Amino acid sequence: GYLKCQACMQRLFSRNIWGSSPSRLCRLGSVEMVSAPPRVDLLSIDVEGQDALVLEGASDLLHAKAVAVLEFEFIGRGYWRSDKAGDQRLLKSVLSRLERYGYNCYWQGESGRLAPASGKYWCDAFQFRMRSNLVCSHLPDVLRTFDALA
Repeated sequence: GYLKCQACMQRLFSRNIWGSSPSRLCRLGSVEMVSAPPRVDLLSIDVEGQDALVLEGASDLLHAKAVAVLEFEFIGRGYWRSDKAGDQRLLKSVLSRLERYGYNCYWQGESGRLAPASGKYWCDAFQFRMRSNLVCSHLPDVLRTFDALA
């Protein structure tokens, strides 16, 4: 089953979502699914450096492979920054966790091409601080398509 947008929004917000502010927040992993098994076709995250925190909040969904395709941004801001000391999130650790959950991740190029980023393709030079997006999946058909674009 799919998250039904209206039902989901009613759980997250007590009034019109285009109003001034939400009444409460919840972890992405705690959002009730309308029917089982939960399935999210695309989870696209772009929260200017807080992406690793959203991924941590979605860990239950990701571990259950409820997300077919995941996209997130890696940028030299927020929790990706090296000056965050003990709070910094490392891309290598995030990709390793996603790999343990069964996801393979790829860099998204501007020309529509992909380049493998996780697993045996990891290189410490990937920990750079420029803006780039990654796309991940655990589904064999999707991964074959990603490989064809690499």
